[in-house]
Amino acid sequence: MSRTAQRRGEIDERPRAFSAGERRIAELLAAEGRTVVAVAADPGAPSRADALVDGVPTAFESLVPGATAAVVRTALSRAARHAAHAVLDARRTGLSGAAARSAITRFRAAPHSERLVSARVVGDNFDLAG
Repeated sequence: MSRTAQRRGEIDERPRAFSAGERRIAELLAAEGRTVVAVAADPGAPSRADALVDGVPTAFESLVPGATAAVVRTALSRAARHAAHAVLDARRTGLSGAAARSAITRFRAAPHSERLVSARVVGDNFDLAG
C-alpha cells in the first residue's frame, strides 16, 4: 500500500443492523478510513446516537429527494437531540451546496444549536462542515 493510499475503515453491525440510509452513511465514512459501529437500541433511553464513528457517538440523518434548506435545519435539530455529532446524507436529493450552507448558518443562529458540536452535510457536489 502506498503512503497516500487510504486504509478502508470498518463497519460493525453486530449491535444492530443499520437501516438502508444509515448504511449508506456508514459506507461513506468507512471509505474514508473510519470505524463505524452501530449503537444498539435501548428502549429505556430517551435518545441515542445511531453509531460510534471512531468511538464518537454520532447521529445519522438521510434526506429524501426534494430536500430543502428547511429540511436540513430540521434534520440538524433532530440530530442534536441524539448526539453531539451528526452526518447528514443529502446525496441524490437535488439539494444545492448553497442551500445546505444557508441551512447550517441559520441552524447555528438558534440557541439549541450548541448541543451539536459538529455537523457534516454531504451532497452530490459538496461536503460541508458546520
